[in-house]
Amino acid sequence: MLYAAEASAEAAVLLRRAGQPRDAAAAEQKAAWLLARCEGAATPSVQIITARVRLTPGELDAAVQAAAGRSNKQIASDMQLSVRTVESHLQRAYDKLGVSGRHGLADALREQPTA
Repeated sequence: MLYAAEASAEAAVLLRRAGQPRDAAAAEQKAAWLLARCEGAATPSVQIITARVRLTPGELDAAVQAAAGRSNKQIASDMQLSVRTVESHLQRAYDKLGVSGRHGLADALREQPTA
């Protein structure tokens, strides 16, 4: 698993250099997911990836609500933010999780590492 995590992390670096940020984010997410199953094993390359895929509390809250089917306006009202701020939170969450929109959020959030 650790070798797979490292390979996925390296793929993410190459994809980012090739100008494919969403594919790179998906590879980073996969690396973090694999690393989480390695019971504390860590290497410098995958530690960087793990830190990058973590969502901020605002991004996570907006993403969870969006995955549950709430509109940006409803999320903004609940979080006491502007709709534009919610859109920004969601865009950053999409980028970090390697998804292109709400349709991929639920699966990506389930795979989000907890450590």
